[in-house]
Amino acid sequence: MNQEQNRLLGAVTLATAKIMGNRPDMFRGAKGDKGDKGDKGDKGDQSVGLRGPKGDSIKGPKGDKGDKGDRGDPGYTPVKGKDYFDGKDGRDGKDVDEDELFSRVGRRVVNFGGNPRSAYPPPGNANTVLAGRGQESDPAYTATPALTSITAEQFIASSGNVNAQTGTSYTLLSADNGTTITLNSGSAITLTVPAGLGAGFSCQLIQLGTGTVTVTASGTTVNSRGALVALNGQHAIASLFAYVADTFNLAGDLA
Repeated sequence: MNQEQNRLLGAVTLATAKIMGNRPDMFRGAKGDKGDKGDKGDKGDQSVGLRGPKGDSIKGPKGDKGDKGDRGDPGYTPVKGKDYFDGKDGRDGKDVDEDELFSRVGRRVVNFGGNPRSAYPPPGNANTVLAGRGQESDPAYTATPALTSITAEQFIASSGNVNAQTGTSYTLLSADNGTTITLNSGSAITLTVPAGLGAGFSCQLIQLGTGTVTVTASGTTVNSRGALVALNGQHAIASLFAYVADTFNLAGDLA
């Protein structure tokens, strides 16, 4: 090869090199296989930020006053004769001379001033006491009566509103309303409370003897605290009151 040919070959080579340098894809080889997956990177830090300061608590303004509520229903008005009862008028006292004091011993009535009193009432009516002056014409009149002390039971029995009972049973009557009933027996006594005595009926019971007094209902209802219906021994006192018809309350010294 001559010199001219070498020069031309060099020029071609140079031109080819420039072309390949500017367009390397013209002579790029086949795409290689996908490389292996790289290792997983280390986990990053997970730092938690500091909590911010608590915000200010601002109280809101007071709300408006609510509307007035509806007026309540009127209360219950008690009914006379059902929810309450007027008490029974007291009995008028007896007129007595100021200088006189009476004592009743058996059937003889005397005063402490020395003037005798009538031995009446007549037999069979021993619970009646005459408060008037005795007359010399009275059959049992004596000019020098003896003064004798009396027991509490004798004094109670001499009262005009006392119903003295000595048997072992007694049934209340309408006439017992407002009275004191004494029950004097050494044996047990049954006091029966029947129907029909009416609302407002009341009486007082006194056990004078050792026989226990037991209150029994007959066509009625007798209520008491603790369901006790017997008087608590000799000299015990109890009250019986009908707050409605045929329904009674028993209260006092009960057992």
